[in-house]
Amino acid sequence: MAVKILEKMSSLSTHSNRFVREAAFGIIEIVINTNHVAEHPTTLPSIAKGLTDNWSQVRYRATHAMKAYLTHHKDPSTYPIVLPRLCLNRYYIAEGVRLETQRLWVAVCGTSGVQLVSENLEHFVKYYGEQIKEKNHAVREAACHCVAELVTKVPGVGKYVGVLLNMIDEACDDPSWPVRDIACVSASKILLKYPEECAGMVEGIYKRFLYQAEDPIPSVRQHAGEALANFAKVDKSAPSSTTPSTGRPSSPPSPPSSGTSASGQSPSGSPPSSPRCSHASNATTNLHPSQRPTASRRSRSCTARRSGTPNSTTGSGG
Repeated sequence: MAVKILEKMSSLSTHSNRFVREAAFGIIEIVINTNHVAEHPTTLPSIAKGLTDNWSQVRYRATHAMKAYLTHHKDPSTYPIVLPRLCLNRYYIAEGVRLETQRLWVAVCGTSGVQLVSENLEHFVKYYGEQIKEKNHAVREAACHCVAELVTKVPGVGKYVGVLLNMIDEACDDPSWPVRDIACVSASKILLKYPEECAGMVEGIYKRFLYQAEDPIPSVRQHAGEALANFAKVDKSAPSSTTPSTGRPSSPPSPPSSGTSASGQSPSGSPPSSPRCSHASNATTNLHPSQRPTASRRSRSCTARRSGTPNSTTGSGG
């Protein structure tokens, strides 16, 4: 009977209604935990598909079903299917899915996570390439996080650098800015970790970072600047500052005005005169001699302002 229930729930796990899919994975979890049966051939593929569902609630329930499955049927031959999906969900935007998957990852892999990923590296790269093209922006963002982690933590990724850079290059044009942001970070990490493998793609990487530096989102611009700094560390022959849109050298900053040092102060150390004072002086200089205030008028005006009495030369006051 348990096997028949698993078969029926596996078929319902692909139902068009997300609530039906969520309930199906809940029943699969209960049946496995109660009867310790997980041998039906459709059970694992159904749960694995549930781990990629666009609805967070379905993905969360499928994670619990996968936990029950691995508890009673832990088989290393299933790791090429199971581990890439668990690894990506560790970065999923929904907190419940993310935390539950992190706990499940530790329970399954222990301290051998890097080794298991390295042994199944081809499956991880293929799965990340599929997920980085998904319609769900949260999935694409998580895939970019996984690429960055793969490059920095797992040995032997060098032979996949070209494939990974092509993935990230597409993500750099993503309409969702968090995806563009982490894609820029991932590309920078690939360049830092594998500069020799990236040698033939240096010019394209450089132009990509310059393009990202013009992004309207501050965070993306900031990470593009950090990526350019990393680029300069790796490639000592990086071109001089250019304008991304035209490719021409950017114009140098205008020199300071005469009588003023580059720090904004005059050679004597006193600050330069303010623009307001300069305009006022020019306005007085351009007056006809008969209109310029004499010294006596200026003194009377200043005295009137200090005493609070109206000045006869300027009007009767308020």
